[in-house]
Formats: sequence, structure tokens, C-alpha cells
Amino acid sequence: MSSFDDLVSVDEEDLKQALGLEIDDDGNFYDRLAKNLDNDGVPDRYDNDFRDSDYFE
Repeated sequence: MSSFDDLVSVDEEDLKQALGLEIDDDGNFYDRLAKNLDNDGVPDRYDNDFRDSDYFE
């Protein structure tokens, strides 16, 4: 007999290696480079300098 938790569990290290995703404290998957830390409208993955709001420099 298996429980539901056994069937849907995800190893955090395997997830990070395979997809580059992390698990937050609430158990949600997130991509830390998809955030927009400087609020310039460009996700950090594509931003030249994510600390500066002018992504053209």
C-alpha cells in the first residue's frame, strides 16, 4: 500500500539538478531567476545587471 505522499514526493536535490528549480518554505517550486528584483520589467534571467533598474547598461 502506498500513500499519496509517497507518489507525489520530489527530492529537492534532484529537482535542482534537473530543472534548476528550488522549493520554498511553503512547498512551492520556484525559479529564482524568474524574479524581477529591481522592478524594471525584465526577469533576472535576461537582465544584464539585476541590481540596477536600467537593463540597457
